[in-house]
Amino acid sequence: MALKILDKHIFSEFWLPFVGGASIITGVWLGIDKLKVIFKLLAISGASVSKGIVILGLEVPHMLALTLPISVLFACFLAFQKLSTESEIIALRATGISFKRIMLPVVYLGILTASLAFSINEFVVPQTSPLAKLVYSLAIYQNPVPENSEKSYNYIEKNAYGAIKRIFHVAKIKDKVLYDLLIIEFGKKKLFQVYTAKEASWNAKRGGWQLFDGKSSSIKKALKPGAKSKHFVSDFQSTFIPSSIDPQKILDNVSQLKELSFYDLKKYIDENKSEFESKKELNSALTSFHNKFAYPLSCIFLAIIGACLGITQRRSIINWGYIGMGAVVFLFYISQTIFDSMGESGAIAPALAMWIPNLIFAGISYWTFMFRAEN
Repeated sequence: MALKILDKHIFSEFWLPFVGGASIITGVWLGIDKLKVIFKLLAISGASVSKGIVILGLEVPHMLALTLPISVLFACFLAFQKLSTESEIIALRATGISFKRIMLPVVYLGILTASLAFSINEFVVPQTSPLAKLVYSLAIYQNPVPENSEKSYNYIEKNAYGAIKRIFHVAKIKDKVLYDLLIIEFGKKKLFQVYTAKEASWNAKRGGWQLFDGKSSSIKKALKPGAKSKHFVSDFQSTFIPSSIDPQKILDNVSQLKELSFYDLKKYIDENKSEFESKKELNSALTSFHNKFAYPLSCIFLAIIGACLGITQRRSIINWGYIGMGAVVFLFYISQTIFDSMGESGAIAPALAMWIPNLIFAGISYWTFMFRAEN
């Protein structure tokens, strides 16, 4: 009974810092990784802020799955620091409870968190991440002109950096169709193409403008000083001009492979193993597959490390636990980045590359456990 009370007590100390830590870390990660890019591009395209909020909400599961290992490290550290400062760890040891038994609930918490990270990656992320990209594409590729306008209308299209890419002059707009339009397109420095067309419409599926019955005038800049630029004019019945903003390239921070569940990814590898164009593509798929299991498992080792670092002496002038936790966080993400890159490039076998960080942190967790058990 006493041992069950101990487990419940440690669990109760864990949940509040875990939820708070996960929220803060995920929010900071979202702000750094997504917030600026998404709202900058939505502002350029003229899409509503509500669409940006929806996209951020759909990106939360993916970010949460990435931040759970550090969240459990943070939560165990704070929980055991509180137990340590209030002398509860000393009291438990004085009653004859071994340090190994005290750490058992931490292992359970690590397993629960690892299961949560795995479940989010397998069942939630494959649904929300593609949907976020779809909403983002629809927001960027919305029809940028009004439905009707009897007067002449000017529209300026900007690229992802806010620079003017095209200027549109339209005689009138009816039922979202542009009539008698002139398009002036700019290069990096100077004007380089002009379109005239009787009609044009926005193609949301392809993300660009479909022009009908017009002319295209291109300007080829002179390469030699003093030489004149050359002009080329051609007629067209129909032509397509892609939008200057490509959300797929900008938002595609997570590859399609990492959005697949481990079952779908395994099926994809088996079906395409002989058809991969390069060894690097196969290594990338295998790296993503092994990471599905290796990354969540790190929650167990980080939970043990966090708990051990949280135990400090009450009269200690410098709390070395915070310094140690910062070093662990830095080492965790550095090792994940380095070995992920080495696995994808083929420098190390993908299976080995994804499990090396866990071997490193398994060793650290064992060392910190033994150090605290003996002291």
